[in-house]
Amino acid sequence: MTGTPLADQPKLHLYGQNGALTAEWTFTKTVDGVHPTINLDVSAGTKPDYDWRQKITLQLSVRELPLLAGIGLGLLPKVHFKRPDKGIQIQRQANKLYCTASAVDGRKAALPITIGDAQRLTEFALAILVRGSLSGDAQLVMAALRGSCALYSEGSVDRRAG
Repeated sequence: MTGTPLADQPKLHLYGQNGALTAEWTFTKTVDGVHPTINLDVSAGTKPDYDWRQKITLQLSVRELPLLAGIGLGLLPKVHFKRPDKGIQIQRQANKLYCTASAVDGRKAALPITIGDAQRLTEFALAILVRGSLSGDAQLVMAALRGSCALYSEGSVDRRAG
């Protein structure tokens, strides 16, 4: 995948009535090399006219990517990916995940993620985690996710690489 142009990387598009989310397979550089991860783009707007020019974008660190999979697997009740100027929060609710994004400049977007879309987003994150794992073994990645998500306390994840 590292030889694939970024425009051709796999993407997942999720649409709500008043917001949309795109998850894109990408890569991040850390002190130990290049690792697969996800860029999340969240946009406000009404169906079908989402304002992608005003989207809120975050690239998940190698420490955050397991949290995205963990919320989809039911291992975590919510996650908050924070940056100094923006953030994306995803929380479990009855029959859905709910995603909110905001930036200090006033941009905001939100959307429910249906059960089917939550499954697709979780599988997307898991595929990237398996691809970037040392073993390439999905069962080992799942076991590691259960253990690592048990360590999570909101606000405790240092987004710095490594």
